[in-house]
Amino acid sequence: MNKEAISKRAKSLLIVLYILIYVSVDLFIKASQKGKNSEYGYDPVCAVLMTEVVKLSVSLFIYFRMNSQVGLKEKFQSLTNITQTRLMYGLPALIYALYNILAYYNLQNFDPPLKKLVLNLRLGFTAFLAWLILKQKIPRLKFFSIVILFVGVIIGQQAMQHANQKKEDSENLVTEEINDADGSETVKKSLLVALFFLILQAFLSSFASIVNEFVFKKNYEESIHLQNSLFYVWGIVINIGCGLFLHGSVPNVFKFLKNLNFITVMIVVTNAAGGLCAASLLKYLSSLTKSYCAVVEMFISTFLSGIFFDTPIPLFFLVGAALISFAIVLYTKSNQQQKEQKVVLPTKNETDPLKKY
Repeated sequence: MNKEAISKRAKSLLIVLYILIYVSVDLFIKASQKGKNSEYGYDPVCAVLMTEVVKLSVSLFIYFRMNSQVGLKEKFQSLTNITQTRLMYGLPALIYALYNILAYYNLQNFDPPLKKLVLNLRLGFTAFLAWLILKQKIPRLKFFSIVILFVGVIIGQQAMQHANQKKEDSENLVTEEINDADGSETVKKSLLVALFFLILQAFLSSFASIVNEFVFKKNYEESIHLQNSLFYVWGIVINIGCGLFLHGSVPNVFKFLKNLNFITVMIVVTNAAGGLCAASLLKYLSSLTKSYCAVVEMFISTFLSGIFFDTPIPLFFLVGAALISFAIVLYTKSNQQQKEQKVVLPTKNETDPLKKY
């Protein structure tokens, strides 16, 4: 048994923390935008890079503290021991780097509730990829719950979008119409490009979760803090590469630190905490659990957006929330049925954590 196995209570706390943290992240990023074009007063690549540095620092600190009886030389040897499996951390690190950068871009074009809506497409992506890569079975009841969940998401968020549009129309005494055909076509293309990048972020989230879950569980007996450290080292290297590709230079960390304020500090801190929670969630639970957490995030984010951004909450939003709650009940029931159908007799495969998924 893994010495780092956690209790059911700890798993429940982990889920709650994960949801609250990732709700906060989008709100802080949105609050950091300025002007009509929702521009950032800092480089998002630097923000992502600093987040990786914080996560690496925390993971190394915990790893060293938990292995205080081991010599410093042995600790560094465990970190620098390059194996084929450890090289695999580079792939999810690359995907997450792109995902994190896209999060800043997409929040310039969509508000947090609408972003959460489209990102819930990752539930379908995750279910498919879990079946394709991890060989996880998706029973009919679980599939039905996913369908109901999508219906609830669409109803709730379409209601929110319609309410927001009515609010904007009532506030604007003069609306700007585009009569030029070419201009209208340009606007449509821009919207399609923005939607493409949002859907791409949803796919990257699912793909990264599946790959990361596979890598983490492939070395299930290895300390999660050591795994995180290796993962975040890759993240730092890849984010520096992203800075070179996007700006032609290494991200200016010193300029970012010089212009730090409360909002940017909270962006880095909450993103770092969320990343650490996500790694634990994927190791001790599953990528499908992570996707269902995102559904809860969406509605909490909508309520908080109503408080901080004066977003109305229509009746059909509550209808969508009820459908999603029903879908989660069906999903849980499906999991219970799968556990009851398992053979109790011990087999050799039971020692492999990947066989549980």
